Amino acid sequence: AIPVFKPRADQKAIFERVIEAQEAGLPAIGIDVDAAAFLTMALKGQAVEPKSIDKIKEIIKEASVPVILKGIMSVDDAKRAVDAGANAIVVSNHGGRVLDGMPGAIEVLPDIASAVKGQITIIGDGGIRNGMDVAKYIALGADLVMVGRPIAIGAYGGDEEGVCFILNKLKTELYKTMLLTGTKDVRSFSKRILYKN
Repeated sequence: AIPVFKPRADQKAIFERVIEAQEAGLPAIGIDVDAAAFLTMALKGQAVEPKSIDKIKEIIKEASVPVILKGIMSVDDAKRAVDAGANAIVVSNHGGRVLDGMPGAIEVLPDIASAVKGQITIIGDGGIRNGMDVAKYIALGADLVMVGRPIAIGAYGGDEEGVCFILNKLKTELYKTMLLTGTKDVRSFSKRILYKN
C-alpha cells in the first residue's frame, strides 16, 4: 500500500507519518496537495494548509522513499512538482469534491503531459470505469492510472475476490481495446485511438 497523507499544517505530524510508513516498509508515500481546504479535516480539528514548494521539499528530503503529489491540475503545478523533486504526480480533481466547476483530470492531462512527460511519472486518476478508460488516459499522456471507486466497490462487495474480479475485468477490457485498436503493448497507446464526433 501507498499511504497518501493530507497536507497537515503541522509539518512535524507529516514527518512522523512518513517515518512510520518507511519503518513499515511501504514503497512510497503521497501528499494530497489539493486537500488544503477539506471540511472533513476541519471537523476532526486537524488543520491543513496549502504547501509551499519549500515545505514540499522538506517532506521529500525527510522521505527515503519516493514521494507522490496528488491533486495536480495545472501545468504550473506539475512543473513545480518537478522542481520540488517529487517522483510522481497524480493528475486528479479528487472526484470533483474539492472545488465545483473544476475540469476533469482527463481534460487537463494532455497539457500537463506535454509539459513534464519524461521528467516525472504521471498518474491519471478519475472516472476510470473500464479498460477503454485506461487506454484513453495512457493515450493522453499518463504513465500509470489509478482506479479508486470500482476497486472500493469490489472490496466492499466481495473482499479480495471482489477486487480480483474488478482488476481482471479491467485487464480483459484493456486487452480487447488493444486488439481492436491494433496496439501491440500498453505503452504504445497514442491519440490515434481517440476520435471526435
